[in-house]
Amino acid sequence: MEQAALVDQLVLARRKMFLQYKLDQANNRLIVLMRKLVDDAKISGGRMEKSQIGNLLEVAMDTDSVELVKNFIQYQMGRDVGGTTWRSNAFGDNFVKAIDGELKTMARDLATKASERRDLGTFTPAELEEATDAAWIGLVRHFIGQMNRYFYYQKEAQRWKK
Repeated sequence: MEQAALVDQLVLARRKMFLQYKLDQANNRLIVLMRKLVDDAKISGGRMEKSQIGNLLEVAMDTDSVELVKNFIQYQMGRDVGGTTWRSNAFGDNFVKAIDGELKTMARDLATKASERRDLGTFTPAELEEATDAAWIGLVRHFIGQMNRYFYYQKEAQRWKK
């Protein structure tokens, strides 16, 4: 392999590692945001089931597309005829807003921080967009993963009180 190609691969690997490090650092902020979303909608006290959040997590883990994840949430909202799960207290709408708002902003910030590091090379506009998309889906996955754990706890805690 040519030395320039090897250096390019090394830089790409370092970029991915840096973004993963920054994603991990964002967990505290993500968890606070996620808990507010879940608690404000009061979904754990309603008819939402643990498997529904688990299914969303599977979708998020199986794709690199945030738009596909949002589409799945909207699909679930459409199926919620009685408004007792995904549409309860605007849970689904606020979830999509969080993905498009706070999580996307965090992703842009992470990618921009990576692009400003000299040791990660100069980012082309396309590479910056790619880094932003990678950070965005990473944040969405972390967010939903933590939601799955928190929701599970909330549902089980209700049984303990009985």
